[in-house]
Amino acid sequence: MALVGPIRIRVQSKPRIRCRVLPRLIPLNASIEVGTVTTGAPGSPVTVVNSGTSLDAVLDFSIPQGAQGDPGVVQSVVAGDNVSVDSSDPTRPVVSAISDITPVADRAALKALSTSTKKIAIIYAEGGRNGAFVWTVGDYSTQVAADTAEGIYIKATAIAATAGAWVRLYSGNANASWFGTGQSAIEAAHSVVDDIEIDRPFAIAATATWPNGKRYKFTGLGKLAVATAVTLTIRGAVRAPTWANLPSSGPNKIFDCTGTGKVLGVRRVHPEWWGAVKNGSIPDHAAFQAAQNCIEASATSDGDETALILGGGSYALGAQVVVTPRGDMTVKWLGQGGSGGTYLVALASWTGNSGVVKFAAAAGINDSRSNWLFSGFRILPQTAGTGSTVGILIGAGATTLQGGVQESALFEDVNVYEFATCWYVQNARLMQWRRCGGWIETLANGNAFRAVAAAGDTTGDFDTYSCQFVGKGTNTRSVFFSGSGAGATVVGIRMHSAIMYAGSITVSADTAARVGDIWFDTGSQLDVFTTAGVILICDGSGSRLYNVKFRDGYFASGIVGTVKAISIGVSNSGAIRGIEVSGNFFINCVGDVVYANGDVQGYIVTNNHFVDCNGGNMVTIGTGVKNSSVTGNTVERMNTSQSVAAIVATVAGANYYAIRNNMGNGVATAAVSDIAAGAQKIVDGNF
Repeated sequence: MALVGPIRIRVQSKPRIRCRVLPRLIPLNASIEVGTVTTGAPGSPVTVVNSGTSLDAVLDFSIPQGAQGDPGVVQSVVAGDNVSVDSSDPTRPVVSAISDITPVADRAALKALSTSTKKIAIIYAEGGRNGAFVWTVGDYSTQVAADTAEGIYIKATAIAATAGAWVRLYSGNANASWFGTGQSAIEAAHSVVDDIEIDRPFAIAATATWPNGKRYKFTGLGKLAVATAVTLTIRGAVRAPTWANLPSSGPNKIFDCTGTGKVLGVRRVHPEWWGAVKNGSIPDHAAFQAAQNCIEASATSDGDETALILGGGSYALGAQVVVTPRGDMTVKWLGQGGSGGTYLVALASWTGNSGVVKFAAAAGINDSRSNWLFSGFRILPQTAGTGSTVGILIGAGATTLQGGVQESALFEDVNVYEFATCWYVQNARLMQWRRCGGWIETLANGNAFRAVAAAGDTTGDFDTYSCQFVGKGTNTRSVFFSGSGAGATVVGIRMHSAIMYAGSITVSADTAARVGDIWFDTGSQLDVFTTAGVILICDGSGSRLYNVKFRDGYFASGIVGTVKAISIGVSNSGAIRGIEVSGNFFINCVGDVVYANGDVQGYIVTNNHFVDCNGGNMVTIGTGVKNSSVTGNTVERMNTSQSVAAIVATVAGANYYAIRNNMGNGVATAAVSDIAAGAQKIVDGNF
């Protein structure tokens, strides 16, 4: 037996644990090995137990749990080429991405980059041309060749375009400034993209036509500054707001034309794009004319309609705006409502020709036909009786303005107020009015609606539907149709459900003119007429007035006095043929109501009601009147007790007439007062 010395054991941990075992007497030839090592509770003693024999000792250890050791240190992270690890604080290692975006000052520096290691670059020192580019593998030779201004596609110096190119990163529209400045930048963009955004001013210094298929979006301060004597024709489409609030509130003047500079060809436009301020006092007529000229030149441009869009509010006009309709497209003005949405105000400081808006004829453009739709606005003077004397002027030129067919030349929901003549039509044909109006409140001797033909003119072939024409001023006409001079012709007019108020209806032919085929149809009315009712007059050798009809209408006198509701007269060798007054309601008329005199033939008055009329004859067949038929009329009382002289009266010189089946209901002093001795006639069934 011998004494075995101390046994030292070190556990490889942090913190390190060392223990010394002092065994009892163990034979020198005994074998010793370490058995199990277990962790005891913190603070417990170290124990060693021989689980073997004295000759084959196996020492099992129990070691107390130590304090928390230091954390491990991250030595490396494998996560790609662009990752770094900062382990300066082992307790908080930081993993970061390393950027592979390379900033370059300009395109020259971009082209010089090694594309084997540089994949993304940003140009930062070229102003509006700055941006991010990605190296893209592929055949870009076509794009690079087209993009001469290098707005989107840029060739690397050392690499053929067939192998790849630097391609701009973007979405949406391409910005015109990427291609440079001025007109050349936008024209360079045409070769590369269809959708182009214009967000800053671009100078247009040379006349040019921009192609179909392009779409231009104006944002921010974007505009085209067109130099004088330069014409820019845009065949593509334009999108832009009408109003801008930055840098200050005002119209979004995207077409800033100097002198005679102009922009043509855009199909759908707003006058604000040319600077219309729409405040009722600053003149906007130049902007309107520029916008109108633009759409008139848009026949071959992109877009679904040719339209000048009018916003709500008041546009002030200080001079005439001329519209020249065309046959190859429908020119439109579309407002926000003719009863108060959109106003065109003729300034008291008006200069030049009268006619706030003029529809002009032009040989070779609309001498065969033309199309338009003007809708949703009203025209009025700044001060009644000042400035322009005419509201809307149609035709009035040496060439006849030819409208279209089947509603292709149409005024709808357009109301004209307080001009000496609200609507004036001359030497113009084939058009329609729907829900329109002409209204004269105070002016004397005016015309709410006038259609005229001078020598050689042809005016007519038009319809009105549910329109209102009012002439409340002294001696003012609600409607005035007249022809004067050899070859003057006013024909083919239909007034459907027309409301006429206060002012008279006058149809006149003189000095060898032809006026006729004019119908006031079902639902029309002449209400509260004052100075005169309806006047049909034909004066002068060779003058003819014919086929005028008043059917199923309403006539009401507005005065206590003798005013004929319908007066028909001929003088100086004129002639009237074919006048029909049928199915109408006459009320409150004083004196003679329907009266014809002179060379009038084909005078038909039938199935009318005369209610609360008094003092005169309801129907008179005057001297020289022939081939008359007065039948089926009735005289009735509703609110008055006055009597009338006769239902029908004849005058010496009348001939060839039939007066039959008229009823006075005891109101008339005589059913018929027939004093045309020797006339060939039939008079029966009247009571």
